[in-house]
Amino acid sequence: MNRNLLIFAIGGLIILFLVVAKISQKLEVAGKSSPMATSSVNEGFVSGAGTSGASRPAGQGDSLSIGPGPGMIEKYSNSRIVSEKATAEFMQLARVQMKFPENFRFQQLNLDFDQITGIYARTETMETAVLAGRILPSDKEVADFLRSTDSGIPNVDGKRISLQGDAIVVPPPSGSGFRTGKYWAGRTADNKGVRVGLIERADGKGSYLFIFTGAEDKLDNSEDFFEELYNNLKAQPE
Repeated sequence: MNRNLLIFAIGGLIILFLVVAKISQKLEVAGKSSPMATSSVNEGFVSGAGTSGASRPAGQGDSLSIGPGPGMIEKYSNSRIVSEKATAEFMQLARVQMKFPENFRFQQLNLDFDQITGIYARTETMETAVLAGRILPSDKEVADFLRSTDSGIPNVDGKRISLQGDAIVVPPPSGSGFRTGKYWAGRTADNKGVRVGLIERADGKGSYLFIFTGAEDKLDNSEDFFEELYNNLKAQPE
């Protein structure tokens, strides 16, 4: 009888050991694949909570021309609630106020750039991406970035965007908190129109890049919209 109890106890301990080992293995795998195991590149965009808190001029450290983005939108959402949340979070992180029409339904872009955050929207007439970051890119860096194939931005990747001519310098609206604005027109490889705007903060702590793509005639008819959007932009202090 005692011998049977001993065998039963040993068998129970072996089973318990195997169960614990299996659970530990699963926890280890989950820890490696969990999004909590890595820090978000969008966290603390302008507040300095990213991996490098210092502002850098173009060509030093972070730039628009480096780093692939894994955040291509697999399924675009037309949800108003999703858009309002994405826009509010973007404006808070980017320290900027902006006003888009109701039909622009934005989603966050999961960009793999240090201290750059972005949102993306699609309407019947155009696709729009808005990026913000602690960088002051040169005109060449902007042009190179727009030819990216792995930026994570749906209306940039693989479009082989080429800008036409030099940037048009646009004076910033009074009291906007910006020091300069630049505007380009361009084309995609499949002959869609492109409009690009780059706006630098007056405090030198970052910039905002707007990328619009769509049928050329639709973009031509949207000049008033672009002007109104620009005039309503306002940089917020940190």
